[in-house]
Amino acid sequence: LLVSGSTSKAQQTWQDPDCADVAWDFLPCFSFLQGELLIPTYDCCIQLKDLNKIAKQKDGTRRICKCIERMVGEEGEMLSSRVEALSGICHVERSFAISNRMAC
Repeated sequence: LLVSGSTSKAQQTWQDPDCADVAWDFLPCFSFLQGELLIPTYDCCIQLKDLNKIAKQKDGTRRICKCIERMVGEEGEMLSSRVEALSGICHVERSFAISNRMAC
């Protein structure tokens, strides 16, 4: 499931074959991370597990980093308090970084 209102903004990221899977997995979390939703959606929490799988692939963390960096540029910044809370709320320990200022 995609978060409404977010798909048209992320077109460039979706069209990049190196980012399409990351964008698909990360986009459901954006409404929570930007403060639009009080809690992350079920899809967001499930997709974090898929992002952990991507992070374990060769160059996976670098791909995630670059794609999140692009998404933040296209979608707008995330609230750092929400980024910090995401893993705990979803009960998923992330094996990749999330930040507005990714240092890829």
